[in-house]
Amino acid sequence: MEKIYENMGGPNLDPSANTVLNNLQKKLNAVLDKLSGQFVESLVPNIREQMNKLGVILTKIKGPQLQKSQLAGEVDAVLEPLMELLEDKLQGYASQCEKTVLKYLLKENPLEEKSQR
Repeated sequence: MEKIYENMGGPNLDPSANTVLNNLQKKLNAVLDKLSGQFVESLVPNIREQMNKLGVILTKIKGPQLQKSQLAGEVDAVLEPLMELLEDKLQGYASQCEKTVLKYLLKENPLEEKSQR
């Protein structure tokens, strides 16, 4: 929308056209907020599953001090479920999603905004 606005003359645009474009931008932002909230909520079950796997792994390695040589392997094992989820999802989103929408989703945090309301 910003590029369309700029191509049409930006601040020098007719006031009525400017109002229409501003209203469209507000509607678009509202729809994107709603969609991004639904999108994030759809991810929650998978994130919880990966967090549970992480908890199981952490429980297994909890206990006596680990040797430095063992530490790197254990750290990798702990992070693996979350990193796999993140890598798989981000690659999929990058190939399926328009770049500006993906940036919007990554920049915004609809769940955080919901909890603040």
